Amino acid sequence: MLLALYRSPANFAGLVVVGNAIEIRDHIDAGRIAAARECFQRTVTISGAEALLRGAELYLLAAERRWLDVEARARLWAQSGAVTDRIWTSWLAVALVYQGGNLAQAQECCDEVLRIIPWDAAAQNVQALVYIARQRHDLAEESMRRVGTDMAALFVPAAAAYCWAEIYHKKGDTARERKWRRTARRFDRAGAFAIPQFAPDKHPITPAEYQPEGIRKAANLRNSEVFWRAGAMYHSGRTVRTDYSQAMAWYRRAADLGNGDAMIGVGFLYRGGKGVPVDHGQAMQWYRKAADLGIAKAMMHIGVSYHNGEGIPVDYAQAMVWFRKAADLGNAQAMNNIGALYFAGLGVPVDHGQAMAWSRKAADSGSADAMAGIGLLYENGQGVPVDFTQAMQWYQKAANRGNATAMSLVGFLYQDG
Repeated sequence: MLLALYRSPANFAGLVVVGNAIEIRDHIDAGRIAAARECFQRTVTISGAEALLRGAELYLLAAERRWLDVEARARLWAQSGAVTDRIWTSWLAVALVYQGGNLAQAQECCDEVLRIIPWDAAAQNVQALVYIARQRHDLAEESMRRVGTDMAALFVPAAAAYCWAEIYHKKGDTARERKWRRTARRFDRAGAFAIPQFAPDKHPITPAEYQPEGIRKAANLRNSEVFWRAGAMYHSGRTVRTDYSQAMAWYRRAADLGNGDAMIGVGFLYRGGKGVPVDHGQAMQWYRKAADLGIAKAMMHIGVSYHNGEGIPVDYAQAMVWFRKAADLGNAQAMNNIGALYFAGLGVPVDHGQAMAWSRKAADSGSADAMAGIGLLYENGQGVPVDFTQAMQWYQKAANRGNATAMSLVGFLYQDG
């Protein structure tokens, strides 16, 4: 999908970028994600072959299972109108499949790409992924026959190998299925492209469960997990039209069976007044029910309610209590919020050292907001000596995760020299 465009780059920088992109792929295939990220950071400083650089970044984000980030970047770049926009449209289709997104839109993306480059093996591979997600293994096999079985010719061989494994699984051909799964694992030690993996979090979602008929069948089994997913589907508007009333109904059914994620969903709807009148008291009650089950995200939202005074008086001390409870359970957003309280001196004395310490904990847990905050502390010399190099590095880390504020701050630092 990518290398074919740059087999003969016009300058030495382009050759280096191609070589580094291959190195990134090889690191990912071997499961060396940190090394792949380091190689990418080196590569972005080299001019030329911008499309290949972007493609390498998407591949790296995919290996880190950050499918929402892949989708966001692919959408942005697909709208650029450049000659390579078909690449980003293909990646958008891949992201929509792996994060359990709108399969109809993923199919539209494939149709658009194949209309322009019907002979492209990578595009056919993406088409096969979409067909498998739609449970159309017969059509997936037709696409994969066009791709072939030469994995070395593909930029993302793991996805192709997994497709073949799924096709033979559907056929009941155990020997060939095992062969292709071994091949897939050899190319994908990070496990990023394993099928099915349709959600970026701890709740894998299969496409059948995202279809109304699949949900109705599961409903008969009183499966609280599927009830919660049904609520999330109607809440987000994936696969079906957004319907907050339906979202509330399914969340409540799951919550009545003790599903803590659904309780948080009910709280979200009451807090935002979606499908029901705004009722912060009800939101707090549902957050507390989920918190009683030990769910860190619910504790974090209770802290936010105290911080913002939503249905209760503003109480920064209580906000800190709940943020600490959530942080102790590993919630990155709560860690970042604690850092913000220390930074602003809300409920605690101003302490930029503590702000930095908690921001680092949050950043280590993957919070892009915290990474941007660390950059700001370095830029302003708050809790640490002024260090514009460190500030830029942290802003770039946050920007690479899609943080819009960090992107702006990177621009300001370049502007100010």
